[in-house]
Amino acid sequence: MTLETYIQKLLDLSKSNPILLKKEIVYSVDDEGNQFNKMCFDPSAGILDKFGSYDAINLTEEPHKLPLVNAVCIN
Repeated sequence: MTLETYIQKLLDLSKSNPILLKKEIVYSVDDEGNQFNKMCFDPSAGILDKFGSYDAINLTEEPHKLPLVNAVCIN
């Protein structure tokens, strides 16, 4: 899923249910939904490698690295 698609889905959900804008955001700790935790970090842009390792990039300090960014981490 792209960031654009994700944002559009959030906009659609909040537009039809505005009360959700005041609710907590949670994430599943695994693919099966065995446990959920509250979101605690701001989203970041970064590089996700083929092994699943993620390196956040501070685009304010390193704008030259934007072409390398291939993922956005939401937590």
